[in-house]
Amino acid sequence: MSKNKQNINILLSAIISSVLFGCGSGGTSVSPNSTNMATNKSDLASKSTSSTEINLCSSFPKWEESSIYDKPNQIVSYYGKLYINHWWTKGQNPLEHNGVFPGSGQPWTVKESCAIKPAVVQAGLRNTFILTSQGDIYASGKGTYGVLGNGSTDDSNTPVKVLMPVQATKVVSNETGNVACAIGNDSKVYCWGGNGTGLQGTGDTTGSVIPRVTNFPSGAKDIVITSDLTLFVLTESGDVYASGKGNYGILGNGSTNNVTTPVRVALNPNEKAIKVVKASLNDEGDDACALTDKGNVYCWGGNALGIAGVGDKQEHDIPVRVKLSEKVTDIVLGGYSDLFMITENGDVYASGSDAWGALGDGENTTKTWLPVKVAMPAGIKTTKVVSDGYDSCALGDNHKVYCWGGNGSGFLGFGSTGQVFTPTLTNFPDYVQDITMGATQYFDKDKVVVALTTSGALFASGTANYGALGLGSNYTTAYNPTSITLSDETNVPFTPLNIVSNGMTSCSIGTSGYVYCWGANGNGVMGNGGTGNLWTPVKTQFMAF
Repeated sequence: MSKNKQNINILLSAIISSVLFGCGSGGTSVSPNSTNMATNKSDLASKSTSSTEINLCSSFPKWEESSIYDKPNQIVSYYGKLYINHWWTKGQNPLEHNGVFPGSGQPWTVKESCAIKPAVVQAGLRNTFILTSQGDIYASGKGTYGVLGNGSTDDSNTPVKVLMPVQATKVVSNETGNVACAIGNDSKVYCWGGNGTGLQGTGDTTGSVIPRVTNFPSGAKDIVITSDLTLFVLTESGDVYASGKGNYGILGNGSTNNVTTPVRVALNPNEKAIKVVKASLNDEGDDACALTDKGNVYCWGGNALGIAGVGDKQEHDIPVRVKLSEKVTDIVLGGYSDLFMITENGDVYASGSDAWGALGDGENTTKTWLPVKVAMPAGIKTTKVVSDGYDSCALGDNHKVYCWGGNGSGFLGFGSTGQVFTPTLTNFPDYVQDITMGATQYFDKDKVVVALTTSGALFASGTANYGALGLGSNYTTAYNPTSITLSDETNVPFTPLNIVSNGMTSCSIGTSGYVYCWGANGNGVMGNGGTGNLWTPVKTQFMAF
C-alpha cells in the first residue's frame, strides 16, 4: 500500500508520576467546561520529537490487500483516514468500499481523519501539562515555585494557560513537579518553576513563575529532565547539552560539579545523537544514555548496577560506548537498573541488574556487566519495550505482549504471581498496538500494565490503589488483563489514541481531543475541577486538539 500522503505526528508523550497528595476515597466528577481551552483544530507544523512518538495513521495497522479482516470492529488506516470493518472482508479497499452502517452493504465505514496535529500530555508528581495542537500549554495541579507558569504560585484544579512568549512544540516536567521546560516554535528552550540546581540553564539559581528563555543553544529538538534535577537538551545538529546537578558525572562533561550554564555532553564528535533517555524511579536520577545516528549507544553517570554495559559498575563522568556490535534503533532505560536496546533486526539486548530475571535472558543473577540478549520467542521481532527495571514487557511484531521479571504482584498479566526469567506470552488479547507500564514503587505496589488494541479497546492488569486500573473500585488486583469501560462519567463512549500510566494515575487522549483520566487525583492534577480520586475514566477539562 502507498504511504500515507499526510505524515503528521501526534505526540502523546506522558511521564505521569505518582500523585501522593490528596489521595482520599474517590470519585466525584465535575462536568467538563472547556471554554478556557483552545478548540481550533487548525494545522501546526512541529519540529519536535518525543519519548513516545505516534502518527495516528501508523498507530493502527495499514490496510493490506492480501489480509483477511474477519473480526468486526477492526480499525485500519488507509490514505489519511481510519476505517472500521463490520464483517469478513478481503481485497475490498476501504477507500472504495465504505458507507454508512447498517444499510450501505459495504464492509467499511470511515471512522475519522488521521490528520490530527500534535498533542502532548506531560505530568509530574503534582501537576499536569497539556500541549495543544495549536502550540498552547495548559496546566493544573500544585503551583509551588510557579511551576504552572501562569504568573502565580497558587494551586489550580482546572486548566490554566502557561504564559509562553511563543507557541510550543514540546513540554516536559520533572517527577517531583516543581520545574517545567518547553521547546518553542523558535527552537529555543524555555523554563519556569524551581531552579535550585541551576537546571534552567540561565546562569543563576533563581526560579521563575512564567517561562523565560534559557541559555541553551537554539535548534532544540528534545528535552529531558532527570529525577535529580538535571536538564538535557538534544539539538537538531545531534549535540546534547546539560545544566543543573552534576552528581555522579550525570552532566557527562568530565565533572561532578553543578552548573547553571549549559555544558556540552562529551559524546563522540563523529556521531550525532538522535535520542536521550534518563533513569526513572530513582531518587538520584544519576544515569543517562544516548542513541546515535550510527546505531551506537553511549551511557554516563553513576552506573551502580552496570547499566552502561561496559563490563564494570564504575562511575563514568563522560559517555562510554555500550559494548554491543549490533546496530541499535531504540533505547529504553527501565527504572534505575536496566538498559534495553532494540536492534535494527528486532532483537533486544539488555545490560544492568539481572535480579528477578530482569534482563530476560533466563538468569536471575547478574553474571557480567555486559549486554545480554533478551530471549524473545523464536521468530518474534520486538517493536517496543516498556520497563520499570525489574519487570518488563515487549510488544512483538505479531501484536502480542510478552513479559518477564519479578512479577511479585502478578501485574504482568499471566494470571498468577511468580518470577518469569524469559519473555513469555501474556494473557493480553491479540492485536495490541501499544503498551504502557506504570509503577510508583521498586517492587510490588501500584504497578499496572495497560494495552491498547488495534480496535481501540483498553485492557489492564496489576495491583493499584486509587482506581488506577479504571475498573470501578479503589483498590484493585487484576492478575489477568481486564477490559476498561471506555465511557466517561456521563456514559458517553470514547476511543483512545494512546494510554499512559504511572501506576496511580492513568490518562488517554480520545479521538475527540479531550483528555480522559482515572486514578489518583491529588492536587487536582487531572484538571477536572476537583481533587477526588476517580475509579473509572472521566473526561477532564483539558482539550488537546
